[in-house]
Amino acid sequence: MWSRPVQRGGLPLERCGKLIVARHAEEHARLATLERRGRVNGVEVQRLDETETRALEPRARTFGHALFVPSTASVDPMQLLAAQQADVIAAGATLLCNHPYRAHLGDNRIQAGPRAPPGRHPHQLRRPLRRSDCA
Repeated sequence: MWSRPVQRGGLPLERCGKLIVARHAEEHARLATLERRGRVNGVEVQRLDETETRALEPRARTFGHALFVPSTASVDPMQLLAAQQADVIAAGATLLCNHPYRAHLGDNRIQAGPRAPPGRHPHQLRRPLRRSDCA
């Protein structure tokens, strides 16, 4: 979801990988589920024994085996939000922060913002943001 804004905006991406350990034998079923889901979704998942786990992260301890996902990465969330905001505005949407959604008015319009005082109209947007606007 966030990889496109990162690539377009040139945001720094830290490819750190993820190590998932088992604390006891009962957690092996969970690791197997995660491993299966990763493979189904085309994500590289490596099964590591205890020695391989310690070689990767000396402070980590696992019971039996662990999983390592080398493609896992992180990005600064504030930089990501700023890039997504710029994409939304560039797509022609209006962002109203701290303006709660009030109602759908039809014809691609919504009512947002604080309750209108008597004699005034609440904020109305002609074209609300759609998921496709952010892609």
